[in-house]
Amino acid sequence: MYAVLGLVAFVTFAASDMPFITLPLGFVFFIFHLNLNLNFQRPHDPIMAVILCGGTMASYAVSGWITGITATLVFNAVLEKMGGADAKYFRTVDAAPKEHSLETPSPSSTTLQ
Repeated sequence: MYAVLGLVAFVTFAASDMPFITLPLGFVFFIFHLNLNLNFQRPHDPIMAVILCGGTMASYAVSGWITGITATLVFNAVLEKMGGADAKYFRTVDAAPKEHSLETPSPSSTTLQ
């Protein structure tokens, strides 16, 4: 998802007359953010434009991964402080009803008549 946003940011940059593009590296979590902004000038060479497009997508993807990891760690820390999650809200795959099972029957269990 974030890499797609990076592609959209680059296409917007390429279609506009902005002199530089800012690539963020870090996390964005509601009103809190911690990131390193890398500013790149508009490339004059098509090969450098392709490299900058890949860098933009990678920068946004890495920021998305960092944001996801941060959100997971914060969620787990808050849940632990609140006493954990009640196990009645969770179900394992083994406890799933058989009619909803994704397993296919084995050939030895079917008989031909």
